[in-house]
Amino acid sequence: MITLVFISFLSLSLLLVCEYAESNFSDSLDMLEDKSLKIEDDSDLPSWSGDERGVRVLMNVDSFGAVGDGVSDDTKAFGDAWKEACFTDFIHGKQCNI
Repeated sequence: MITLVFISFLSLSLLLVCEYAESNFSDSLDMLEDKSLKIEDDSDLPSWSGDERGVRVLMNVDSFGAVGDGVSDDTKAFGDAWKEACFTDFIHGKQCNI
């Protein structure tokens, strides 16, 4: 009997924690759906080139047609994004590791 009460209490506690997490954190993940993240001020970041400001390019696989629904095959979108990242000349005459 005590085991049944304990398991019921544990199940209810887990359910409450999951409900709390879903209601509080799912809305904050909506900002990740925005494909164009703006970086306002990056002057305090180290520079990758001889310039005062570093060169940074943000690529999102959504822009290359990835769906991300767990059903669709996004392999082509990842491959296209990877090719674009590898063949983009970020810094002239320098090697970029991705």
